[in-house]
Amino acid sequence: LLGAHICLVAGDNFSCALQSDVGYADPNVCDLVKLQHRPFRVAFIDKQYVTQNSAAVAKAKSLGLSYIYGRTCENVATALPECFVASNWGHGWIGKFMWGVFSNYLGLTDDNIIAMTTVNFTSATDPKNKTSVYKGSSSYTRCVWEVNLGNIDMCVMDSWETMERRAIAQFTTALAVDRFKLITVATPDAFTLSFPMPSSFDTDSMGTIFQPLAPEVWGVHAALLVLAGLSVLFAESSRAWFKPPPPPP
Repeated sequence: LLGAHICLVAGDNFSCALQSDVGYADPNVCDLVKLQHRPFRVAFIDKQYVTQNSAAVAKAKSLGLSYIYGRTCENVATALPECFVASNWGHGWIGKFMWGVFSNYLGLTDDNIIAMTTVNFTSATDPKNKTSVYKGSSSYTRCVWEVNLGNIDMCVMDSWETMERRAIAQFTTALAVDRFKLITVATPDAFTLSFPMPSSFDTDSMGTIFQPLAPEVWGVHAALLVLAGLSVLFAESSRAWFKPPPPPP
């Protein structure tokens, strides 16, 4: 059974103080001052049913264009102005949830948020270790790198919290968990004692459990077990000879 957490990635530029009693973040003491009075930079990874921009989809259709999720808003040549308005990303199960957090919980508006897509990603490298920068094709991992480098404050996406990404930036508590079951089908091609056995199975391999020790060592172990058993038997049977005499009447 394999599991993968779906989380959000947040940078160090945004933090909230915790209440001492219940441990929930208090929106009244959120440390927005650390943003140095600049808008909150949020990158939305476009994905149908997850993080959708319905306004951009409608705009593309009104212009007679085809909207392709994961491409239209993430390409300089096809991106529309609607792609860069935070409230437009309040669709899909993660987009709706996060816009509720931004608007209702934190009291943020479009004026407080700079909506970004992969179009805004840089090609910057890690200034501390240029060899460790991600150069692959995953926009999810690259978005985590953008948080690490301080170019954005948060990635809104259904990202798996892999060991590689966890080592780059902070993740929120999982919003959902995908569970997988690996199922294989047995295809026996030989039968032994009415039990299906693949022809590739070597019955001689059942003796490999004894291979770590030489036969002489196993013989010593067996002899010690027999000797221990005989010793216990002798001790138990000889108790009758060493019983103290009964007290006088």
